[in-house]
Amino acid sequence: MSTTQAHAAIEPRRRYAHVIAAVDDEHGGGRAAATASSLAAAIGAQLHVFHAESHWDRRESGMHRLAQELAKRYGGQAHVGAEGTADRSPVELMDELADRLGNAALCVAARGHSARTEPIFGSVTAELIRQTGRAVIVAGPRLEVGVDVSRVIVGLDGSPYARAVLPEAAGWAAALGVPLWLVEVLDPGAAGSGPAESSTVRAEARRIDAAGLDVEWEVLHGAHPARSLVDWAATVPGSMLAIATHGRTGVRAVLSGSVATEVIRRAPAPVLVQHPA
Repeated sequence: MSTTQAHAAIEPRRRYAHVIAAVDDEHGGGRAAATASSLAAAIGAQLHVFHAESHWDRRESGMHRLAQELAKRYGGQAHVGAEGTADRSPVELMDELADRLGNAALCVAARGHSARTEPIFGSVTAELIRQTGRAVIVAGPRLEVGVDVSRVIVGLDGSPYARAVLPEAAGWAAALGVPLWLVEVLDPGAAGSGPAESSTVRAEARRIDAAGLDVEWEVLHGAHPARSLVDWAATVPGSMLAIATHGRTGVRAVLSGSVATEVIRRAPAPVLVQHPA
């Protein structure tokens, strides 16, 4: 049985009505808010700026004020969650806000440039991706603010795990009115030649095309999947990437050393990340 026969056509996720920017620090918070604002405007959604406040930062860090300033700057609503009790973590508060709003996307910022000096994800962001099962839009450290999304690119590797992000990616492509690209990176030393090497992405493209979406596909060759994917995406400004993460263990291990981490570190556009249940 072929891949096309084995799986039903992709059902794109419905358009989001709300986009939440999670603000944890001044620099990353600005990137998250700008990205969330741009996406919300493009799909006609309401913008929300959220900060999970801890006891120590109520009067010292000014994060509450920053959330309000960013919300005012981008025309959104500010929310501050009260953290500090044993059963109220920042992740739970963000998840609760998304549930309360209903049909809400989450946008966060990655921080470090080098995995050797600082994790690219704070523990809250990693936990959010791992525990909630929500797809999260990540604004990486090399994000080019102000560039409109021109296409959505899904990185596939032939596994069911990687393709779990397809409905979410297809939903964003449909909502933004841009093409959806399915891309697989093959190791040139291991890849075969001829039509067989493109069978995975071609089959997935047929299934998505059956849902009425504008879909294209490409097979790249490179020893470093993340670098190949980002370099190819960068040939068209505003290429939003979508990728599943295989992180399965503790908070610090989520995305660490993975293709997803490297994609986010290098990408000049937002990256859609999902950790399927």
